[in-house]
Amino acid sequence: MFNFNILLISLLSTILFGIIDASIFLIGEETLQKILRQSFNFDLAMAEIATGGFAAAVSIFIATFVSESIESKYKTIDHPLIDAMGIILGTIFIILIYNFFLKQNLNEP
Repeated sequence: MFNFNILLISLLSTILFGIIDASIFLIGEETLQKILRQSFNFDLAMAEIATGGFAAAVSIFIATFVSESIESKYKTIDHPLIDAMGIILGTIFIILIYNFFLKQNLNEP
């Protein structure tokens, strides 16, 4: 029998990963890329790859602790489709927050 609560709990850690990854990428992209380009002589493509890798590494580090905590208390489903859906949902959440709240505040003089 399918349990919807188990699915939601399983999505929670991957949604969190998507939120953390997109947040770090959004907040740190410009600053980190500037540092990499000026201090380490990276071109734009290399700086973008490094920024994405850094965001993913920090996100995996944090999300692993959260995921282990959730899995120690609740039964979860470990499936790549659930992981992909959670990451996409977390990223969409940050995109919506940016578009509706942050973008307006950043563009005001």
